[in-house]
Amino acid sequence: MLFRSAGALLFAVALAGAGYVMLRVWPAAATLDAARTGRALMFNAGLFLLFAAHHSLLARTRVKHWLGRRIPAPQQRSLYVAIASVLLLIVMFGWRPTGHRVYDATGWTRLALQIAQLAGVVLILLAARVIDPLELAGLRPPADTRLEVRGAYRVVRHPIYLGFLLVVWTPTTMTGDRLWFALLSTGYLAAAIPWEERSMQRAHGAPYEAYRARVRWRVIPGLY
Repeated sequence: MLFRSAGALLFAVALAGAGYVMLRVWPAAATLDAARTGRALMFNAGLFLLFAAHHSLLARTRVKHWLGRRIPAPQQRSLYVAIASVLLLIVMFGWRPTGHRVYDATGWTRLALQIAQLAGVVLILLAARVIDPLELAGLRPPADTRLEVRGAYRVVRHPIYLGFLLVVWTPTTMTGDRLWFALLSTGYLAAAIPWEERSMQRAHGAPYEAYRARVRWRVIPGLY
């Protein structure tokens, strides 16, 4: 229980740290020359790739089986959450400023962006509730291999990702840092989701194929 609690605490710290950087640090867009901006973009992409590699590889069925022979099953999710949390903190606090202010919305445009971003947060919370927030945080090991198709999962197959995209793409002030993070994370999701769904198909078989046929869209209704 102590191990799982430590992992969950790291998870909470990582979310708070990421929120702090996105809300308080990134809005302050520094003025940088092209060379410094280019180096910052490449460095930040490398940091993000480190996080993405862990997120994808440790979620694969074969890797889970390999870990299962070495780590007790109740602790596997906690280990995954703890490592992901540490890597997210490294990404957010190791991030180098890229400079530039893309836009600063006002009036009705600002209000529309605020509503969209709030909708993204609510969608993430509702979709996480279907899965079980304690399981996501590593406090509770997965009880079984059930396939959840309730709530927002009846509209798109990955509603948490849809909520995340709404959050990162609709700030009222878009800086170079926010834009680059949005681009990196969107590119990663586009590449990782098909891989993730292949793992889901192997885990659930025919029920998942039926679910895919019933819920056509992966993330964005009408587009993807």
